[in-house]
Amino acid sequence: MKKPTIIIANKNINYKDVIIIFALWYIIAINVELFTSKDLIDLSIVSGFLHYFFVISGRFTFLALTYFYFVSIYDAELSEIGFWEGKKHLFNALKKNFSVMLLLFGGIIFLINLPFSLNSQINSTLFNPLITISNIERLGASIFPALIIFVGAILIGFSEQFLVNKVIYPIFAQKLITPISIMFSALFFSFLLLEFTPEHILINIIYITISILMFRWNNEKLIYPVLFSASYYTAFITFITGFNYLKF
Repeated sequence: MKKPTIIIANKNINYKDVIIIFALWYIIAINVELFTSKDLIDLSIVSGFLHYFFVISGRFTFLALTYFYFVSIYDAELSEIGFWEGKKHLFNALKKNFSVMLLLFGGIIFLINLPFSLNSQINSTLFNPLITISNIERLGASIFPALIIFVGAILIGFSEQFLVNKVIYPIFAQKLITPISIMFSALFFSFLLLEFTPEHILINIIYITISILMFRWNNEKLIYPVLFSASYYTAFITFITGFNYLKF
């Protein structure tokens, strides 16, 4: 498999571009964090939806500014940045991710949400789902909110997968062998999100490792890990942590 390089619009981007991309990311992240840290309303579920909305808005702003930057500097198109790769890859990605989505959602529901929901004696600060699954009716009721969250999570997935697979991983892969490049990229991702607790670092390592492998195994098309990312965030937010899982 060819050695990854940081390429936009068939041109190698330089480290000035990388610094600008990261600067945009952190400026938007800080603004979202400052805005959502204020209690806008006492109702936790409404506050959670507002927080999610601002996170999505921030990620959309990052993607829009990144696209504008590369259009201005490199005359890039959506497909060259990886933001749109055609209907064929979209449908293929949906088909390939369907089994992964079922496995992910099924595992989280039956191994985490259901036991915690049925056993009130289990206490965990991490378990604060939007929906607790205690019967089949509750499972059916979770479909609609999960779909709404999934749509927003696609933007979150695009922003993160662009940075990981188009920028961060190629930087490490230029100097290091593939397994170490993936590990360093996964560790760096926690710095990107400013998440330094052991559980978050471990989850991020698994999440980013799978994302990079999906990207490399599917002709370096971004849509494949993006849909996986959207599924991952939807499952965690809906059935484990609630909106608190997203910092910015």
